[in-house]
Amino acid sequence: MQNMVTRGSTSVLGFKGLFLGYWDSKTFLGPDFSLHKEKGKNQKTPNGLSSKVNGKQYKKNRMDQGAVHQRETELHMDKISGAIAMIKRSVVNKINFEYVLMDSWFVCEKIILCVVETRAHLIGMCKMGTSKCAWNGQLRSAKQIMDSLKKDGKIWWIKQLHLCVAEANVVYKGIPLKLFFCRNSKRGNWQLLVTTNTLLGIKKVYQTYAIRWSIEVFFKENKQYFQLAKCQSRDFDAQIADTSGCMIQYNIFSLAKRFSDYETLGGLFNNIKQLVLELTVWKRLWDFFLEFIQFIALIVDVDPDDLIERILTEDAENKFVKLIQLNAA
Repeated sequence: MQNMVTRGSTSVLGFKGLFLGYWDSKTFLGPDFSLHKEKGKNQKTPNGLSSKVNGKQYKKNRMDQGAVHQRETELHMDKISGAIAMIKRSVVNKINFEYVLMDSWFVCEKIILCVVETRAHLIGMCKMGTSKCAWNGQLRSAKQIMDSLKKDGKIWWIKQLHLCVAEANVVYKGIPLKLFFCRNSKRGNWQLLVTTNTLLGIKKVYQTYAIRWSIEVFFKENKQYFQLAKCQSRDFDAQIADTSGCMIQYNIFSLAKRFSDYETLGGLFNNIKQLVLELTVWKRLWDFFLEFIQFIALIVDVDPDDLIERILTEDAENKFVKLIQLNAA
């Protein structure tokens, strides 16, 4: 998330927000976040600002210890280091989790090592880059592995997921990984899913990774109902306080919804039959939604992940219809 404040023809750069989400199959919570600014590749304009504009930024003296100092330290960290710090804080605070889900921007050696150390498993999208893994006694890039699998005819069609799939067990930096090469049509681009749990099949990996979209719903609802990223203050402390307030409100309302939807005043398990029914209905609706998105993506020849992201992040209904009409024309 990049907060961009616009005044007339002038744009003032804000911060990028990094958020950690927790999903327990009933409720999504936001237990942690950090704000970052990035220097960028141009050394003449660090943080995207000229020296003149940089000198006009709001500044104030802060203590060299405590929560404020910690937040200021995070501000200058890269997002990979920030993500690792949040995962480690979750372990320290005894938040139990089985899988860490992330998109291709975050999947890298440092993150994989961090997740393995927590004794959890990683599932994420991965770029088809030049990094090489040990496969069949040779070091091969993801593209080279994919080419070999195509040549050997080791690609199959998963009707339930509407996906062409190929898989390979590899070792990367001493860590066993399982790679899944997927695409939703003959003309589509190959996408790479990776997991540290080499016992999983594509259906389980795909269904588990789909849970990652709950954080997109979190962003949409937090911005819509609690005004996340709408703070106009120039003071970094105020930005932290405002974001913290949004997160706390969202978590309180999520917990209230959890109790009203799943539990009763008479006891946690008194209404277990209705709870199971609600979970079953939710599962069926979610499976229908994913199948519908896959079907639409196949017709208009777009990537399903891109289609879901546009539905959740844009003003939904009308733009979704226009997208389908545009691609089908």
